[in-house]
Amino acid sequence: MLKDPLFHFALLGALIFGAWFVLNPTEGADDHRTIVVDRDALLTFIQYRTRSFDEAEAAQKLDGWPEPIVNDLVNDFIREEALYRSAEETGLDADDYVMRQRMVQKVEFMAEGVTEAVAAPDDAVLEAWYITRKQNYTQPAIITFTHVFFSRERHGEPGASDQADKALNALNRGQVSFQAAPAHGDRFPYHVNYVDRSFDEIFSHFGEAMATQLFALSPSESTWQGPFESSRGAHVVLVTRSSAAREHDFVEVRDQVLRDWIVDATRIRKDAFIDRVLNDFTVIRSPDLQIRASK
Repeated sequence: MLKDPLFHFALLGALIFGAWFVLNPTEGADDHRTIVVDRDALLTFIQYRTRSFDEAEAAQKLDGWPEPIVNDLVNDFIREEALYRSAEETGLDADDYVMRQRMVQKVEFMAEGVTEAVAAPDDAVLEAWYITRKQNYTQPAIITFTHVFFSRERHGEPGASDQADKALNALNRGQVSFQAAPAHGDRFPYHVNYVDRSFDEIFSHFGEAMATQLFALSPSESTWQGPFESSRGAHVVLVTRSSAAREHDFVEVRDQVLRDWIVDATRIRKDAFIDRVLNDFTVIRSPDLQIRASK
C-alpha cells in the first residue's frame, strides 16, 4: 500500500481536507444555526429598537452604556435572532400579513432615516413658508367665565327662567365672585368655571345660540349678565375675559413654525425615498382594473 500511487493520492487529499477544516472551522457548519454578535449587528439592532437610523448616535449610545446594559442588549439580540430564525424554519413567515406589514415598516423606518440630515432653514425661508400657512397659526377665540345654572327639567320651562332672573339680581347685589359661583344654582352636567375655552367647546356644552351670545358680551370682573337659554335650562354668567381669534405674528410662533417645517421637510424626503423604491418596480394592472381606473 505504501508504494501504491492511489494510496498516496488519497492520503494527500485527506491531509489537505483536514488542514482546510482546521483553518476554517465555521465553514460547512449550519450558518442558519450560528448567531454572530458583533458591533455592526448591535448597532443595527439599536437603530431598529429606537427607530432612529443614525449610526453615529447608535454608536454613542452603545459606547456610553455600562456593561450590564450592553449584556442585556446582547441577550435581547440573541433571543430575537433565534426566535426569528426558528420562525423562518417553520415557515411562519409565509403568507403572514403581520410579517408583511413589519417588513414594510422596516423600509419606512429606513426612509425616515434618510431625513436625519434635514437642516434648519434661515428665517427668510421659514417666514415665507409660514406666510403660506398662516391659518395654521391662528389663535382661536377664547373666553373665561363662570355661570349659575337652573335646570329646565327641575323647574320647568318658565320656572328655570324665573329662577335665573331672581338669581341675576341677587348675585349682583351680593357681588358674588367668580370663585363663589359653584355654591349657587343647580348642578350643571359639565363645568361651572370655564377658563380660556374655545368657541367649539362652549358650543358643544351650551349650544350655538348661547355660545354666540357669550362671545359677544363685554367682560366684567363683577357684573353678572343674563339670563341665557341653553337646551338644558337658564344660565346667569360672569364673563371675566374674552379675546377674538387672531393670527400670530411670525416672531411669536417661530419655534413652532420651525418644528412644523422640519416635520414637513422630513415627510417630503421620506415620500421621495419611497417613490424611488416604487420606480424600481413594474406594475401590471389586470384588464378589469384598467377599465375601472379609466371610468
